[in-house]
Amino acid sequence: MTLLVVFKPQWVSSFQDKYYLQGLRFTVYGLRFTVYGLRFTVYGLRFTVYGFILIQTHDCQRITDNCQP
Repeated sequence: MTLLVVFKPQWVSSFQDKYYLQGLRFTVYGLRFTVYGLRFTVYGLRFTVYGFILIQTHDCQRITDNCQP
């Protein structure tokens, strides 16, 4: 990005800066939603593990009466 800033003509500056600032803003939004997505991914994996453990213990209790989960 520094090369574009150094070598761009003056008449393009306002046009480019507008899109550059919009790009930075959407990059910040994207990083924020990436953090949210990772958090929800962790939640999903945790609930998947919980569901798997519940299914295993349920099957275990269904097969044998004395089963330690």
